[in-house]
Amino acid sequence: MKMWENFTCFDSADKESTDGAEAFFDASFQFTNSKGWSGCGFEKLNSMARGSDGYSTPKEIRDAGHANNPNSFTFRYQDKVYKALNPNDMGDTYYETLED
Repeated sequence: MKMWENFTCFDSADKESTDGAEAFFDASFQFTNSKGWSGCGFEKLNSMARGSDGYSTPKEIRDAGHANNPNSFTFRYQDKVYKALNPNDMGDTYYETLED
């Protein structure tokens, strides 16, 4: 899943629902490519945050992926913002971070 899951209704605990949402995201990506709109797209921006089974990807796996990302500084910055706005860690895994 990626960013559009923030704007798409689906049941993260129901595999049929998450598979349907993922099919929608794949179709969105294909549509943008067919129009010549290049770039990575927003369809699966949160792919590291949520597995296809609807459950959160373990933090260790997400951190390893983010640390290997050429733009890992983005996730480190997001961690600082997240901690400033949410010091009690009341959110979910959709806000992807990487601790220093």
